[in-house]
Amino acid sequence: MVDDNRRDQGQSALLVMFVTVAVLALLLVAMTAYGGRLADRARAQSAADAAALALVLEGPSMAAELVSAHGATMVSSSFDGETAIVTVRVGTSTATASATDAP
Repeated sequence: MVDDNRRDQGQSALLVMFVTVAVLALLLVAMTAYGGRLADRARAQSAADAAALALVLEGPSMAAELVSAHGATMVSSSFDGETAIVTVRVGTSTATASATDAP
């Protein structure tokens, strides 16, 4: 006579393996999405910093060129002769930076 408990031995191990693989796959997808947003945020801040400095030192055309080189879009910019404020967007991330030529 075959013991029914012996036939089911490995069933739970297989289920645990499938659940573990599914959880790891979900974590990988979540980490990839989060990493992409972090990269966009860093690129947006770099573009805003560079554009603000360029706006003060070189003018609006250079600021626009640097924003484009970073793969960003200029949302707004202002320069009152002393202080530049620039806002840019990369993907869904927005960053603002300011620069001045005052002492």
